Amino acid sequence: MRNSSIFFILCLFLCSHLWSQQSFDGVYKDNMCNIVCIKDDSMAFCLQNQVRKVYYGRYSINEDGEVVLFENKASVLTAFVEKTRCDSDCIEIELFEWYRSILFGAISFDTISKLVKSNSFTVYYGQYKKNTNDTLLRLSRSDLFQYLYDDDLKLSFFSRTMTGFCGDVVLPIRFGTRYSIIQKYDRCIPLLTNKNEPTVYKNLKLSRKIITKKPMIKWRQDNYLMNNKEKTYRLKRVGDCESCLKGLRFYYPKL
Repeated sequence: MRNSSIFFILCLFLCSHLWSQQSFDGVYKDNMCNIVCIKDDSMAFCLQNQVRKVYYGRYSINEDGEVVLFENKASVLTAFVEKTRCDSDCIEIELFEWYRSILFGAISFDTISKLVKSNSFTVYYGQYKKNTNDTLLRLSRSDLFQYLYDDDLKLSFFSRTMTGFCGDVVLPIRFGTRYSIIQKYDRCIPLLTNKNEPTVYKNLKLSRKIITKKPMIKWRQDNYLMNNKEKTYRLKRVGDCESCLKGLRFYYPKL
């Protein structure tokens, strides 16, 4: 009897250990078009609050089941760049973002989004930054003095309008060129993460069903409207994940 008890306890220990080592790899989705793709130590997701927050990069899980994110490689995926000619003494930058009107005094949104030029944004390059309250931002030769002999300029941009559109682009340093940075999807922006240290994303948790031990993802939608309660969505595994980015692009092909 004693030997059978020891055997039973050992089996429980081994089973729990095996369950804890099980992978979360797969594609997870719900009926609100929230999507999470996991492959090995990489994750990609597009999750909705006021906007769709996009992430692609490495991840880990802390002891509370919360997702810990590293540098977001999706910061270069949510916009594309077009170029035209301009004054030969500068580089011009303009930002096009999807915008919908908000009716103040009532919780109401215009249902029609329009692609418009941002009239207030900031660009960051190296240790420098430059603001504009116009639809065009100009970088002169003196602005880019330290980069004149470089081929490309890595630039971060941040819209100061209510859309919150932001991201990174790499632009060839060609004076006399106007670069139009255009948002790919309505209200779809990269999730900001700390490049120097991991970011705990408390809204997103990885867990398992108590009985079946099937992997599950819980996504908590923030309460951003006064009369709306916080909601939790449970994303179910809907298939295998060959590649995180491929999985995300299946639903958002422009990313």
